[in-house]
Amino acid sequence: MTHVSEGRRPRHNRRVRGRSRLCVGGAALASSAAFVLGSSAGSSGAGAPQETTSWKVAFVLEYSPARVFVVHADGSGRHRTTLPGLPYPSPNGRRLAFAVAGAWPSRLYVADRDGRGRQPILREKYYASCLDPVWSPDSRKLLYTTDCDVDFETIGVVNADGSGRKMLTRKWSQNPAWSPNGRTIVFTSVARNAPPFRLYLMDEGGRGRRRVPGRYPDPEPTPNASSGPTWSRDGRRIFFLTYQEDELRVINRAGSVSRNLTPTLAKVRDFDPSPDGRKLVLTAPGTPDRGWEIYTVNVDGSGLRQLTENRAHDVEPTWSPDGQKIAFESTRDGNSEIYVMNADGSEQINVSRDPRDEQQPVWLPSGSRL
Repeated sequence: MTHVSEGRRPRHNRRVRGRSRLCVGGAALASSAAFVLGSSAGSSGAGAPQETTSWKVAFVLEYSPARVFVVHADGSGRHRTTLPGLPYPSPNGRRLAFAVAGAWPSRLYVADRDGRGRQPILREKYYASCLDPVWSPDSRKLLYTTDCDVDFETIGVVNADGSGRKMLTRKWSQNPAWSPNGRTIVFTSVARNAPPFRLYLMDEGGRGRRRVPGRYPDPEPTPNASSGPTWSRDGRRIFFLTYQEDELRVINRAGSVSRNLTPTLAKVRDFDPSPDGRKLVLTAPGTPDRGWEIYTVNVDGSGLRQLTENRAHDVEPTWSPDGQKIAFESTRDGNSEIYVMNADGSEQINVSRDPRDEQQPVWLPSGSRL
């Protein structure tokens, strides 16, 4: 039984930059996850792509408790790790953050990139906390979200050593993303505790909260990092999905320009910017009688290209840090599996090969010994 659907996915942080390996999350029965790890070589279009055999795949069977396994991308060398939750890599590749949520209390940890030296940095008193850490560009702080299961999301920040914890927003605030220089945070929120959701900005310490001005469709309100707002590489523009229209739009931070990047597509489900900032990979419906397919488009809206084509669902695409590969979920084998393909759509291979469902690809640091 596959868990890919028309709706949004529970939130999972995928927007991580820097040299890293791929990590893929997922669900089986109640819930499971998978992670793919591989070497990188600079930004998209730069450096030689790494051999596929140097990549690794890790996958999690069940979240309570989570059981994280690692295997080479060719399916060999499978073994279990000691991580109790999904790993989120720091931009400098030196540390991992992972949350253990769904229990009381929810906890946030930071560890070395091999999973050792694990230190608890946050205990959240609410059972429904989701945490979902988001590293700052300098790898010194983490944004986190609480109460995302009860629609009262609030955004906080904590130093990587556990000090300096501070709540930045009140309820109904979600999907935070650091600007490339780490000075500004974009997020979605409501005015006066009532919808609709709008785009907001605030300083890194929570000061100077202001709505992105201008006339633009309401952003997607679901707490889901693959459909939440994210910055362009130069920090001048914000990409986001709209709620009712399901459009992929771009707006400058002053709010003076907002436009649909994919007007020829019926709707867009999720997206991810390329490491070099030139392209977006996204999920949209294919031809009639077919499921979700994966496309790429230039950030100016030109060069739309379909990469997958089958009657199954291909969703949650994410770039390798060198821009040479794209990982995604596919149901073409009857259940949700993790696939990796070249950035042009060639050489699509199943790297998880498990009868249970794996989902939500994310990249982890190169050199990891998990």
